Amino acid sequence: MNAFSKAKASPPKNRATCAFTIHIDLPQANGDADRAAWEQLAAHYGARG
Repeated sequence: MNAFSKAKASPPKNRATCAFTIHIDLPQANGDADRAAWEQLAAHYGARG
């Protein structure tokens, strides 16, 4: 995921746009119980995929 952030804590002339990349590695589901737990978390947090 690529994202951008604007530094708003700095004085206006020193502000910059910062680009950063987020890498998230999720563990594989090793069984039906694991898969059900991941699906429940995804449903709770409204994950889109």
